[in-house]
Amino acid sequence: FSEECARMLRLEEKVAMPSHMVVLHFAGDRGEEIAANFLRIKRGLDLYWQTFVKDVPVLVVLLPFASDSAKDGFLDRLRGWLASNFRGDFISLNIGVHVISFNHADPMGKLAQILESK
Repeated sequence: FSEECARMLRLEEKVAMPSHMVVLHFAGDRGEEIAANFLRIKRGLDLYWQTFVKDVPVLVVLLPFASDSAKDGFLDRLRGWLASNFRGDFISLNIGVHVISFNHADPMGKLAQILESK
């Protein structure tokens, strides 16, 4: 995951190919179940990193070569999947969502900051 992030950062700098990371913090009662099920529907191009912060599952999804509209489409599909499979949304299921664009001054520092704040 970290190698691919580094590669995407270099591409962002060289050719302005946009990429994003979406950080999902599953703090609700069904967090582990939702995270595990989400990992099963992974799209081919996206890369996922699963970790735990204070015993709460966290998924970081790398969306390589993703425009803002592709990132928004990913979030819309996730909303629809949550509604149809868990009858809820980010708020009702207590899922924190943070989006980090690779055109941010320090996307990896921003990721560390988000993870440390949980």
